[in-house]
Amino acid sequence: MNDAATWETHLVCHNSGSRMRLGMWTGFILAALGFGGGAGPRAGAAATHPGSSTAGRKLVPADVRAIRQAVERVAAFGANRAAGTLGAEQTANFYAGRLAEVTRRPVWREPFTEVVPRVRLCQALDPERPGMVIPIYALAPCGAQLPALRPTERTAAPLIYAGNGRLRRLSGKTVAGAWVALNINSGRRWIPIAGLGARGIIFLGSPGANFIDFQDKVSAAPVSIPRLFVANPAAVRAIRRGQVRRLRVRIQAGWVRRTVAN
Repeated sequence: MNDAATWETHLVCHNSGSRMRLGMWTGFILAALGFGGGAGPRAGAAATHPGSSTAGRKLVPADVRAIRQAVERVAAFGANRAAGTLGAEQTANFYAGRLAEVTRRPVWREPFTEVVPRVRLCQALDPERPGMVIPIYALAPCGAQLPALRPTERTAAPLIYAGNGRLRRLSGKTVAGAWVALNINSGRRWIPIAGLGARGIIFLGSPGANFIDFQDKVSAAPVSIPRLFVANPAAVRAIRRGQVRRLRVRIQAGWVRRTVAN
């Protein structure tokens, strides 16, 4: 995979000062789309910020459609929308533009320099089907520790599908040195599996996944074990059915300095 499709921000991103509560983000998005008070197309609408007295008002279908359109617009900026990427800049420009349109005031932004992770290469191959590349992405670093593989770990290794990560799913299987695939809604069960010596953890996407599912895959401790994510439905289906028995993964990641803005 190239750098433009490596670091997923609909996963968990550790940007300085950006760990806002979901409710705050909801209020911000609603305000940016014109569902709050103030001047603009929806000036008479009730405010929907979580802290407002009208935060409990129900959204009407038109609101829901507008939110969906905004989400789809942002998603079109690419899978990689982490701080310091083109996707992040496009997303910020989109919401700043909507805020300026709704409030009819300029949006002030403060640029600053930040060191951010950059994945130069993240690739998974099925050695039994050399021509097939499995789309795979690296999750955000744990404790500022980037994912890494030792030279001896860059060869193909067994892939074990363990569902929601309960240890009984691993009974009779050799975890040490193997890649272990878990459903994204498996909570923090990846941690003891990593402790069993797994080469890396691969999380499989689900349409019902939410922010918390991804947040659970990050630890404050510096952990270098690769934690990867597969969203492609065909690849997820093949792994769950046991059709992918071995994987060869290549990862190259580093830190770069980027200018970002609040």
